[in-house]
Amino acid sequence: AIRGVFVHNRIAKKFQEAMDVFLSSLKVGDYLDPSVDCSVAPRIQYIREPSFDSAPFSPELWVIFFDNLDEVMQAIIKNRYRLSLSIYSQESVGQLLEIASQYKCARLLINDSPEEVKSSDPWGGLGFSGTTGPTHWFEKFVDKTFIRQGNILGEIK
Repeated sequence: AIRGVFVHNRIAKKFQEAMDVFLSSLKVGDYLDPSVDCSVAPRIQYIREPSFDSAPFSPELWVIFFDNLDEVMQAIIKNRYRLSLSIYSQESVGQLLEIASQYKCARLLINDSPEEVKSSDPWGGLGFSGTTGPTHWFEKFVDKTFIRQGNILGEIK
């Protein structure tokens, strides 16, 4: 479950409005009902500093608004549960990728939807969330066998 999201202050209002629309569209009810989106209503907390004491799988999401990427780095470097991180910003992709190079987590979302989980996303945690990270995912689905094809039978007549 996505636990927290960093959102640049320039887009904070639009982000809040979009989240309000999204949350109000969810149908909460019996999980056995196929028309239900979730059995417990998700909760969003707008906070100043994240708590990384635990990483529960629950429908809770904290949101932190920031002005510069240094604020994000100062906050996330304390995180021992490095499963996933989402950043919403209009900064250059290069600056955002710099964060990825300094902060190792299993999945980093840049201006992408945190509630949409894609089967192609590599999963596995880093730090206190696990030890495999994306490497295990790639090794699981990539054949590392070297194959060379020759034409020796074409030479035999």
